[in-house]
Amino acid sequence: MLDRIRDKLEEFNIYDLNNFVVILSFIIFIISLYFVSNVYLIIIIYLFVLYLARYYEKPIIKFVSSLLPIIIFGYFLIHFINFVFIEKETFKTFRIIIKVLLLIDYISILYYYFKTKAIKIKNISKRNKKKYTFKELRKRKEDKFREKVNNEVEAYLEDNNISMDSDYFKVIENNIDNKVKNDLEEYVWIKYLRFYKNKKYNYKNNFNVFNLLFLLIHVIILILVLIVR
Repeated sequence: MLDRIRDKLEEFNIYDLNNFVVILSFIIFIISLYFVSNVYLIIIIYLFVLYLARYYEKPIIKFVSSLLPIIIFGYFLIHFINFVFIEKETFKTFRIIIKVLLLIDYISILYYYFKTKAIKIKNISKRNKKKYTFKELRKRKEDKFREKVNNEVEAYLEDNNISMDSDYFKVIENNIDNKVKNDLEEYVWIKYLRFYKNKKYNYKNNFNVFNLLFLLIHVIILILVLIVR
């Protein structure tokens, strides 16, 4: 069971998320931060943000993610150990600091998320800026595939000591055109389908199970925050 969960977590790619889902989740996150006061829920929220932060080796994210556990641990101690000299306002101050740091961490993650995603989409757009028709793709690549097949045939004849005067060579020679045509046709279809797949990615991400799970986690955290005071 644990292996399945681990495998699913490893399959998750933050850049497959729909932008609308990310923005909506961020709004829910802000609401959760505003109302949260339970120390255990604060720890859960931190661990979730830390999971997202693993995608980015940025100084501000690393700094805030490293600072937060120290402050949360301090809040945990003063919350459960009765220090008579600590006033009630101190608890509130700790919570505010933790919430601000969590918000900074999440905003930083979102900033680099949208920035990196924009770069990825831009690179895909550059690679697919020119759309070739089937006919154009065949024409551009026919010489390359013919040379490739000829090289393969020559290597095969040499490795197997096949004479160019033999009937077997004539059979191979008669099938060269078909081999070039089939290889070229396969390439054209793959290239064309890949173009449309990337084109689709340029404009939107499919709403897959990870989108639903990402949003659901934020909703569950909000519900827990509102119930557990």
